[in-house]
Amino acid sequence: MQSPAAGTPAETLPKTLRLPSRPRLPQSAAGPITHFHEPRATPRPALLDYSFAMAISKDLLEILVCPVCKAALDMKPDQSGLKCVECHRVYPIRDDIPVMLVDEAKIEE
Repeated sequence: MQSPAAGTPAETLPKTLRLPSRPRLPQSAAGPITHFHEPRATPRPALLDYSFAMAISKDLLEILVCPVCKAALDMKPDQSGLKCVECHRVYPIRDDIPVMLVDEAKIEE
C-alpha cells in the first residue's frame, strides 16, 4: 500500500489512516473560554484546618502505650507530643506521626 501524499485532505484518506478529531473547546462571544466556572467571591475553607484537626486520632491514642512502662499516653496541650502518665516521658509527634522511640523521648515533670 502506498503512503498518502502530504497534502491529501483527511476526508479522502481511509478511516484507518485518519487521526481522531480533537474535541473543541466552547467559544463565547468574547473569545475562547479560559475557565469553566465562575470564581468564588470568598475562598473555600481548607479540608484540614489544623486549628480544628487533631494530629493523632482518638482511636490511635487509645491503642498507643509507653514503650518503657506500658502506661497510657496523653496528648500534650500544644499537640507537640504524647506524654506518659507514669514515667512522664514525652514522645514527639513529627508530621502527624508519633515517634515512639525511647531515645527520642524527653522526660518532663
